[in-house]
Amino acid sequence: MTQLSDNLFSFHDTCNAYLLKDGTKAVLIDFGDGEVLRHLEALGVARLRSVLMTHHHRDQGQGLHRALQAGGGVWVPYAEQDLFYRVDAHWGARELYNSYNNRQDRFSLLEPVALEGTLKDYGRYSFGSYTVEVVPTPGHTPGSVTLLSEVDGMRVAFTGDLIAASGKLWSLAATQWTYNGAEGAAASIASLLALKDRKPDLLLPSHGAPITDPAAAINLLVERLWDLLQARGENRELLDWRSNPFERLTPHLLWNRTS
Repeated sequence: MTQLSDNLFSFHDTCNAYLLKDGTKAVLIDFGDGEVLRHLEALGVARLRSVLMTHHHRDQGQGLHRALQAGGGVWVPYAEQDLFYRVDAHWGARELYNSYNNRQDRFSLLEPVALEGTLKDYGRYSFGSYTVEVVPTPGHTPGSVTLLSEVDGMRVAFTGDLIAASGKLWSLAATQWTYNGAEGAAASIASLLALKDRKPDLLLPSHGAPITDPAAAINLLVERLWDLLQARGENRELLDWRSNPFERLTPHLLWNRTS
């Protein structure tokens, strides 16, 4: 367990699990295998209030059944809820061979998890004394979110696997959503720039050390992903669309090309 500020802690597991201390209660961002539960008492935490997930991958939440046993409610991205509470249906329907769908939903949980709630894009939720803002940041998965909260005077972004370090991804393979596509790389650029616009003070990735210069780290990763897209000849209008997203279809109907 590493203390990052008075009430913010990081626990290294199958992913980084981040703990927000709220008196004798705690909120966890991502969960890993759940070994963090063994360390709550040493921090003066008597009860796990909630676990908030940034995306559905197994390294993030393979121990979520332990959170439920400890009395914590599980909250997941709205767009990925089926890969938590109905993941058995996913496994029953997923193609086993001759599949051109390369999204890494094969890295989903193996058993369903009961949910207390879902985290809707751009929603704001209160967990004890903390307010959490949900920012959609697709890239690593189509439904990934970043969770923003004020912690000990800092604007902290829990970024999941959107970024791992300055200029680096945790998994480039995860950005290939189709057989030979780079859709996730383009989505990552849009997500990273939208996150930078929110001016976080600290980025806390699921894999990697805290990032204390968010703008520089994001700029370098965007530059590298953009070079990749240019080399592939894909999504060359992305940055133009971001600066001028709307196309007028009729006098009263606009099309947002970046959505």
